[in-house]
Amino acid sequence: MIFSNNLLAQPYIIKSKECYTNIRIAPNAKAEIKAKLKNHTVILIDQTEELPSEQSNWRKVLFYKDKPFSFLVYEENLEMDHGYVHKSQLMNLDELQKVNEETFQITYTLESFSASKYKVSYYDNGNTNVKSINNIYYYLADCGLPKKAISKAEVKVNKQQIEIPGKYLLGIFSASDNFQYYKDGNVYYASQQIGDGACTNYVVWVIENQKLTQRFVGWDY
Repeated sequence: MIFSNNLLAQPYIIKSKECYTNIRIAPNAKAEIKAKLKNHTVILIDQTEELPSEQSNWRKVLFYKDKPFSFLVYEENLEMDHGYVHKSQLMNLDELQKVNEETFQITYTLESFSASKYKVSYYDNGNTNVKSINNIYYYLADCGLPKKAISKAEVKVNKQQIEIPGKYLLGIFSASDNFQYYKDGNVYYASQQIGDGACTNYVVWVIENQKLTQRFVGWDY
């Protein structure tokens, strides 16, 4: 996976022998449990926090609790949850088996973006920072209006077709077909980086048993 070295967070998955892991409020095994995340859940590793040497086996993570498709409807103060997990419970996507496009592929159908075709809300009066498109939270606000729109997205897994619902596409307009593909057993991951600078985001689509189970969108803030 080719991501900028300047980014402050990186996507990982939960990978535990127990099939789930505990996210704790502090970097130690006795700290209160904040959430339980099952295997294959995509999270971000916060690379900005340096822990003391006695806690060096712990990682601060950013994650969505009970939101497998990330934020959809705009709400005030949208922030990812955060907590700590032992590094033994995590796996970098790059450590997974890579898959070629004959086995697994996502294809976006792109068209020029026309604001008149959508209900666009803004954070400012200058119509530059997009808050939502058709009431769906837009992840690339700092990039301004998108130049392209994803009109359709199709998944091909082992020659079977899966269509991605349009509501999962509105928040990531301007994405392109620049995926890296991975698998872990019967779980497939398509990972990409969208936007640039302050509006850079990761998008990871997760397909399990021929069904879309997760759309992870996360920023490096």
